[in-house]
Amino acid sequence: MPFNEESYSAGVFVNYDITEYLNHNVDYSITRTKVSSANKRANIPEIVKSDLGKNITSAVGHTLSYSIADSAIKPTKGYIITLNQNLAGLGGDIKYLRNILKAAYYYPIMEDLTLKIAGEGGHINRLDNKHPIRITDNFYLGEYSFKGFDYAGIGPRDKGKGKYALGAISYYKGSTELMFPFPGVSRDLDLSTSLFVNAGSAWDIDMSKEMKTKYPKSKYYNTKSIRAAGGIGFIWITRAGPIRIDFAKAFKKEKFDEEKVVLFSFQTAL
Repeated sequence: MPFNEESYSAGVFVNYDITEYLNHNVDYSITRTKVSSANKRANIPEIVKSDLGKNITSAVGHTLSYSIADSAIKPTKGYIITLNQNLAGLGGDIKYLRNILKAAYYYPIMEDLTLKIAGEGGHINRLDNKHPIRITDNFYLGEYSFKGFDYAGIGPRDKGKGKYALGAISYYKGSTELMFPFPGVSRDLDLSTSLFVNAGSAWDIDMSKEMKTKYPKSKYYNTKSIRAAGGIGFIWITRAGPIRIDFAKAFKKEKFDEEKVVLFSFQTAL
């Protein structure tokens, strides 16, 4: 990354059930952020320079979640749909509206064999002409959010020496997984195997008219082309939560993307 970000945040939230299956979370946060160059001697992109300094973000958000899945940790049937929206601009220096929609469907093909189909997409809108979306507020696709690619491995990227990731204001991704117990291991260990394929893309950055002159499209990579990767994962349900390790290989990518073969994570249902 071409920048270092130091943040201090405080907030409050309220979480409640609207119905048996529909949950709503409302939150407010105020964040003080200091963005500095990761290497003062590096020739960082002009668009990164414009984001350097201190800012205050005052934001209110909410999350609607509808779930009829049979488990919050290890679903085998049902579906989950989540809508998250955040509005920044209730005071502070930063203004935007961020929208993210996620969905996952679980289908039991047979006993101990579950098919999962999931998808999500997101977009950040500027609220006025004076406040373009900063690259520090962009979406960064890869690693936990897209197996087979490194963090920020997909999306717009500077063409300069550092090949710095710039994030994106729009993205989508979809995945298919086939999950089953790990062969030859006692069911008491609750160890599962997953064969998966994921595909998606992230594109576009936002900037002022002045910045478009300083930083034209010829200075960075940006494409909506689909990236895809597949692999195998191992999931262990422990008392501390689901632990997962994945081995993935990208088979559709751009020359400027960055890959990651092995990923260790704590898994969530959606």
